[in-house]
Amino acid sequence: MDPLSITAAVLGITTKCFSAAKALNDIRNAFQNAPVTLTSLCSETTIIAASLSRIQSLLLQDVAVTSNTFATRREVRETFDSTLTSCVVIGSCLEEHVKNITRHILAGKKSNWKARFKTVWNADEIEQLLGQIRGQQLAINLLISLLQMDSLSEIHRTVMRNEKLLQKIIANSQSLRRSHSVKAPSSIFEGQASNASILDERNFTKAFGKTNEADDDFEAELFRSSAYKRSVAGLLAPLTEDKPDDTRTITAEEASPDNSTAPINAIGNLHIRALPGNTSSVTRPFQEIIDWKKSYAWVYGNYKPTNPTELRLKFDHIIVNLWLESDGWIGQVKSGSSLTPSGRFHRENVHLFFVVKGRILAVARQDIFSEKGLLSAPKGSRIAITEICHGGWFVCSYNGVDIGFVDVEFLHIDEKGRANIDGILSTFRVLDPNPRDVASLEGCWREIYRRYPARNDQDKKSRKDETNLIFSKCGSVEEIIELLKIWDQVRFEWEREQDI
Repeated sequence: MDPLSITAAVLGITTKCFSAAKALNDIRNAFQNAPVTLTSLCSETTIIAASLSRIQSLLLQDVAVTSNTFATRREVRETFDSTLTSCVVIGSCLEEHVKNITRHILAGKKSNWKARFKTVWNADEIEQLLGQIRGQQLAINLLISLLQMDSLSEIHRTVMRNEKLLQKIIANSQSLRRSHSVKAPSSIFEGQASNASILDERNFTKAFGKTNEADDDFEAELFRSSAYKRSVAGLLAPLTEDKPDDTRTITAEEASPDNSTAPINAIGNLHIRALPGNTSSVTRPFQEIIDWKKSYAWVYGNYKPTNPTELRLKFDHIIVNLWLESDGWIGQVKSGSSLTPSGRFHRENVHLFFVVKGRILAVARQDIFSEKGLLSAPKGSRIAITEICHGGWFVCSYNGVDIGFVDVEFLHIDEKGRANIDGILSTFRVLDPNPRDVASLEGCWREIYRRYPARNDQDKKSRKDETNLIFSKCGSVEEIIELLKIWDQVRFEWEREQDI
């Protein structure tokens, strides 16, 4: 199969993912207390689609070179085959989930659509799907890396290093086929015409459609129709008797001009901003929202480099001049007024702080006090979020004055701001291929407190480092809030046992 034919297949998968993400996002936005799994699935699906768009761009950069690589490197063909075929299976599962959800919420009165949604939303099943999607993202990142490598020996070594990941992807795909009765080809290389246009979605449908039966064709056409989409949009529109949240969401008219940036996960253009298709391997995602010149990373603990390109890190080091390439992060360690030469560092070793351009607005859910007990901002006041991180706190300001870290639970963030924050958290989190449920997270934290029970500084530091790593895997504000609840419960039980 040539790169153009592969691009045609990728386009079809991307379209499915974007469509599913858009539908899920519409439901989430209409649902004040949407399940955390819905928010996570929306974010993960959007990121998958954005990454696939990046692959499309790279495949078309130099068709001749890519064609030669596919022709001469069997391991590259097999890697693309297994990964993209798995994407087809996941895309089909997502499409079926969305069809099932919309079918149920439309089958009744508008006033109780949320109840119908809850009856069809299987959180455990979605958690399993999320775990497979996260593993799929790792494999897609591998494809992006391979497309940007010049050395054939480096390509071979990279594929060999990731053999276990690819085997797991294949196993997950086979499991999804059995559990969801997915009718997708065993190989993405099947059924593609050599002259297929990359813009002709019908070619993809013929090769990877579920079946050719008339009923399924009719259902697919109905699902894509404008009338069907209008019915769903009308159902999700808020009723006049809907109860508002405890605190008022800032309206678009009240929002600052600095906060008028389109949401990061707006389905139509996320992939352009999140993973720009430029000719360089270097990407600068979310330039409209993140001030990369001021953003920084705080180091958890000591790290000894394993090769000359890596930074030597110590606890509390600050890394500045952050730069994200396809294969990892680059920055400089700041020591006083001096900077080390640029070097690579691992995402899991640092806490990233993204400085926001302008402001992302929020409303204080309660009175906010400083560490010294002084009132920093009263309940109901408008607060500007100035720094975002994967933790239970964001750096904020009130009336132009920095008030430091504020618990995320204390902030009611307007819809546009939350969409931006969720996009940042999801894109730059530490990828975790294994799904995390409440029980496993409780177990993780109990194990942390068991290993580091003392009140001395070293154990406190170790507990903090382990906790930061758990939070760094969050992909949305809702996930952070849920994580805080679990952490607070385990910490309370531990303190009670220690009689603190």
